[in-house]
Amino acid sequence: MLYHKDVENKIVDLTKSVVNEEKSKIDPKKHQYDYHFDDKVYYRKYKDLKKSPWHFAWCNQDDQFIKKWRYQMGYDFVYPDKDPYFPELAYVNENGYWEFGDTVLMKCSIEKYVERQVERAIQNKRRTEGSRRKLRQIAVDTGMNIADLDKMEKSKREKVIDGLRNTVMDNLGFE
Repeated sequence: MLYHKDVENKIVDLTKSVVNEEKSKIDPKKHQYDYHFDDKVYYRKYKDLKKSPWHFAWCNQDDQFIKKWRYQMGYDFVYPDKDPYFPELAYVNENGYWEFGDTVLMKCSIEKYVERQVERAIQNKRRTEGSRRKLRQIAVDTGMNIADLDKMEKSKREKVIDGLRNTVMDNLGFE
């Protein structure tokens, strides 16, 4: 059985690859894209965003997922007849999209993708800070000393959190 990890890094960049025209069978009307290569170059993500303008992802074909990905996250389909990318092991479905299993290949500009990841990191940090404030309030309410909480390493902090949780549960009458 094949999984998405088997195909996610196997997207051939047709602009940099050398396609063997004699062996390849390409007929867009029949959705047939059987490429054979003399030299194959895979699409890579570079730190220089100008070299890698796209982020590729496999999206579930459910209409709700696709709407969310297109309109909220900025993704669009990778079209075999318009985009110079060929995902190995995938095929073109009846709608004209690259398909693998129950997913279709989509792309998003790398700028939008990076911007969204930064926003997620900011949200996660805010959640963590909010959790820390709640934890401190619980500690104050239960009479625990929290002066050294910020100085502790992660493992010690987890033990303190477990201790706080147990103390709070005990104080509230949980067994």
